[in-house]
Amino acid sequence: MRTAFARRPLTLLLAIGAIAALAVGAFAASPLWARGNLIPFAEPGDNPNNDVRIGSLLLAPGASQPWHYHSGPFYGVVQQGVLVEDLGCGRVQEFPAGTAFHTPAGVPHQFRNEGQPAVQGMTFQVWDGGLPFNVMVAEPTDCP
Repeated sequence: MRTAFARRPLTLLLAIGAIAALAVGAFAASPLWARGNLIPFAEPGDNPNNDVRIGSLLLAPGASQPWHYHSGPFYGVVQQGVLVEDLGCGRVQEFPAGTAFHTPAGVPHQFRNEGQPAVQGMTFQVWDGGLPFNVMVAEPTDCP
């Protein structure tokens, strides 16, 4: 039975890839494509109150999002441009078109587009429906 647990991350990545492939032609102006409740798999940590959110990411050249963290793990695929994720304290990651990214729950960050063209992508998150999707915070200053 433990082998089923080991396959779950791979299944999630395959599902995200399939959704991304289908979404390329259907990229819409709406930032939210779907939202629903997660049916538990009867594994430890599954919660029948979990929500699932699939949305789009669009950042014009020079645009940024406010500092925030997500209440559940956050996944994305960049379809166009280069997404810059700033984790604070000089920790910056770049994700060019065709790459996927993951931000764990509770990690403060900011997304930016420092170049041309607009950054476009799709996002996926699972979180406890009793919590907010994301929480606005100040830029981290407590650096190691």
